[in-house]
Amino acid sequence: MAVSSSSERRNTEMEPKKFNIDKDLYIRYLDRDDYEVHIRTYGPLGKWVYKFTRGNLNWRQRRSYAFVSKLAKPLWINKEEK
Repeated sequence: MAVSSSSERRNTEMEPKKFNIDKDLYIRYLDRDDYEVHIRTYGPLGKWVYKFTRGNLNWRQRRSYAFVSKLAKPLWINKEEK
């Protein structure tokens, strides 16, 4: 019986999957640790996309038929600094 060591990397490869929550929201799993949340808005705004890596918010982006915004990094606020 083979025992895996903690130094081995986990196999995170999987086929991308899309889960529809409702007509305005779906989650796209890219692999075991990475996923995107897509939220549709009405009018010319298009949709918001939030990218998570290992459960942490990595960036957000607004996408529409007319343009794609720059990737916006989250602004982390340290509670101790308040």
